[in-house]
Amino acid sequence: MEEKYIELGGKRVFYRHEVGEARENVLLLHGMRFTSRNWAEIDALRKIHQWGYNTYAVDFPGFGLSEENEKYIFSSADYSPSSLFVKDFCEKLAINRVIIIGPSMGGAIAIRSIIDFPGLVKEIIVIAPAGFEALRGDLYRIDGQVHIIWGSEDSTIELSFGRRYHDLIAGSDLHIIKGADHVHYLKKTSQFFSLIKKFLYDE
Repeated sequence: MEEKYIELGGKRVFYRHEVGEARENVLLLHGMRFTSRNWAEIDALRKIHQWGYNTYAVDFPGFGLSEENEKYIFSSADYSPSSLFVKDFCEKLAINRVIIIGPSMGGAIAIRSIIDFPGLVKEIIVIAPAGFEALRGDLYRIDGQVHIIWGSEDSTIELSFGRRYHDLIAGSDLHIIKGADHVHYLKKTSQFFSLIKKFLYDE
């Protein structure tokens, strides 16, 4: 795994990656209280890369080792600046037709990204995504595969929101992990990776 910086909008952006000759690309986004380091700690980049994907994990502006940037300022009322960041990051690194995996805040940004940039985002895998009220009016516009994962014991964002996302996103699928909480992907890693692998291999 390599760690690098690029410049976007005049500010430094930190990211990690595992890349090779793969044609497919996976981008890992993080939640509000987390960074790309959390994906590295569970060895997500290496694991997904071994399945045949170029894999990237980025720190959003103002999070982790990335500098704050007014162009991409985060707002839970409007995820569009964050989806623009995803687009610009992918374009900077020549990442095409990306599959995005994101929990909570990162999941909401993944949803906004597939709405705003359907030509860029091929598929999303979201883990208890936040932002339902901010996104609900545009969910009908999604044209791409959406996998939704939720822990049955999530006390941060209730499972009822998972069902509402599933109802409003045509063609989506909802997978409920029994007994799991909001950050189960960092705790029940074997179960999480098994599910992710199934999604990716079913393509």
